[in-house]
Amino acid sequence: MKLENSLASILAAIEAGANSVEIDVHFTLDDQIVVFHDFALGPDNVLSLDSKRPIQKRFIREMTLTQVQQFYSNKIERLRVPDTLSSTEKRLPTLREVLRAIEGASHPNAKQVYLDIEIKREPNLPKASPTPDRIAELIREQVQTEYASARVALRSFDRDVLKSLQKYCPKVPRVILCSKGEFDHDGDYSKLLKGLDVVAVAPDGTQINSQEVEVLHQLGLRVIPYTGNKPSVWKEWIGWGVDGITTDDPKGLSDYLQKSERGQSSNSAELYGESRVPLR
Repeated sequence: MKLENSLASILAAIEAGANSVEIDVHFTLDDQIVVFHDFALGPDNVLSLDSKRPIQKRFIREMTLTQVQQFYSNKIERLRVPDTLSSTEKRLPTLREVLRAIEGASHPNAKQVYLDIEIKREPNLPKASPTPDRIAELIREQVQTEYASARVALRSFDRDVLKSLQKYCPKVPRVILCSKGEFDHDGDYSKLLKGLDVVAVAPDGTQINSQEVEVLHQLGLRVIPYTGNKPSVWKEWIGWGVDGITTDDPKGLSDYLQKSERGQSSNSAELYGESRVPLR
């Protein structure tokens, strides 16, 4: 089992045949982009490379990159991942390192896979993130300037972030994430999508049904629910006509699709391509 948001897990997903790999990002005090799920580092989620260093909970945004990379995820021990990694391999990777790893990977799928960057922001935690416009500027510097050839999509729960991305990264596909209770079950998505230009909706899979998938397709939007980890769920969602599935088990999903003679649900070009025709 690979550690989430690690270079090893990203490359393993590519080798498993995933057409999109999702990572979570946060921003350091010196405006570097770090790949990690949580807003803060503390004794509940990280260990120190220096065992003598005390761990005090702090937002990533309150720390420099040098400070952040003194820690590594404690899931390495919880998952019983063999501790054969060097300090450099253990530390939290940056977005730059992820982009370089994908572009330098030898597997053929690395040339096709999308990197789905989930941008974390909580309006009620102003110290935890830059402003939406600053977030968009920093993302643009890396995914459109230095790494123009990388296949990237941007997703967020935060509508202000998505609106800023529309201004600063207009050519990069954008996806709105939806948590439980955010869907209008009467089929009216005007409130959800107001002011947004997105190519896809990524809802909590427990909150949708086949009718909602059909309505979203009629609006020209792709539907990529999260998080499906069981064959029974995959079968149901595929039956609804979803365009992609977010899973913690890319190898399992890839094997399931091959055994069911479906191949992949869509190739990466279709997943976030220019055409917004629903994929079947």
